[in-house]
Amino acid sequence: DGNYASQPDFALGPGGNIYVIFSQLISERDDSSKNYEHVYAARSTDYGTTWGAAVDITPGTGFDASFPSVADDADDSLYIVYNSDRLAGNFVQGNHPVTQVAINFLKVPVSTLPLTGIRELQARIPTQFQLLQNYPNPFNSETHIRYSLPRQAQVTLGIYNVLGQEVTRLVDDIKPAGTDEVVWDGSDRAGIRVASSVYLLRLSTEGRQMTKLMMLIR
Repeated sequence: DGNYASQPDFALGPGGNIYVIFSQLISERDDSSKNYEHVYAARSTDYGTTWGAAVDITPGTGFDASFPSVADDADDSLYIVYNSDRLAGNFVQGNHPVTQVAINFLKVPVSTLPLTGIRELQARIPTQFQLLQNYPNPFNSETHIRYSLPRQAQVTLGIYNVLGQEVTRLVDDIKPAGTDEVVWDGSDRAGIRVASSVYLLRLSTEGRQMTKLMMLIR
């Protein structure tokens, strides 16, 4: 609708879900013709390629909701704090009563946010086998690994040390066409945390091998 948006913050969920919250001027005005900001949230199910419609998560009238912040990790809910003010942007009120700015906590189930990318993802089956660079890289506690398949195939995804020895195997199964993601927590197949070093990430499928380098820093 052309309204300005500001103060974005992001949360990351599993399976390609990314959430953004932000402040935006609402279309409606109160009787004094004041225009307020509210906090909105939107969801992407395809790593930010497409986004669902933004939802006003602070509905109501006569107050300003701004400066939102969301917890970085999202499970089944977003955990948000924001300021609310009924006299936002006004100077000191002289002899009038003091108006306090409230700090609010809000829990928003992610199921209430519109989905996106479902039809687009179905239409965008990868055209080739691909192993993407892990992120973050370098990493400390865990790293995310994505790979793409143009058709169903047997997939082996392993972590190897610089001597070529297999440290652990993350995937060893038949996987459908599409893009998938796995997480490596820096442990070997026995669950023991491995040392800081450069490691090789290797994807094997249908006689192909693709390799990426990644760095673990303790």
